[in-house]
Parts: sequence; structure tokens; C-alpha cells
Amino acid sequence: MLAILQLGDIHVRDGRANPALERAQLIAAAVRTLVAPASELYLILAGDIAFSGKNAEYKLAEVFVRGLQQELKKLSPQYRGTATIPGNHDCNFDEGGDLREPTVAGVAAKLATIEPDGKAAAESVRNIQPILQHTRLLQRIT
Repeated sequence: MLAILQLGDIHVRDGRANPALERAQLIAAAVRTLVAPASELYLILAGDIAFSGKNAEYKLAEVFVRGLQQELKKLSPQYRGTATIPGNHDCNFDEGGDLREPTVAGVAAKLATIEPDGKAAAESVRNIQPILQHTRLLQRIT
């Protein structure tokens, strides 16, 4: 049997209190009996880890995730790894170029004007570069 611990909507902010970041041990203790019958344990970070997709937010979240991973490794099911699924708050729209406005105000009118040279995809990926970078780092840890 598999056990999946799913966390989401942590919304880590730089320069503000982030109570969740101090609770890795408490989270592991809370799920200890629930996951005990399982043979494998996975951690899913299901979106909105950061508040605004900034590198500083992911650096804070990384410390929390590493601590949580260490606590999960102490539990009876074998901890197998972490998967990260970006949410809308994980996009750094400061890096979004001219796609920020249509993303918020309505994509349909703008999409017809974007040339089919990959510009839209490149700008979209640029929005999520911080989480992609930190996700790669977290995957190397596990």
C-alpha cells in the first residue's frame, strides 16, 4: 500500500511570518499512525508553495521541505520522494513579459496576436523558472 502526504497552499512569503515552515516535525508526527500500514510514502507539494514565485520564497520553502523530508525518512513506510506541482502563486509574473495582462484580464483577445514562434511558451516557462529550479534541487535531495 502507498501513502501520499499532500501539502499545498503554503504561500511562503519572504519577510513575513510563515508558521507552516516551523512545523515539519509536527506534520510528520500527525501522519505517523496514518501512514504506518503503508510500505511506501510519497510527499506531494500541490501548488502555491510560494506566494509570488520569487526565488527568496523558494529558498525559505526549501529549508522546510528538506526538514520535512528528513522527518518522513524516520517513519515506518519507506519515504520514496517528493513531487511538486506548480500552482498559480508559483508563477513569478514580474518575469512574465507581455503575457501577464492577458493571463489576468482574458487570454482569448491576446492569443490571436501572438506569433507562432514559441514566444508565448517561452514567456510562460519564464514565469515558473524559480519553482523549476528549486524542484530540481529537491529531487536531487531525495
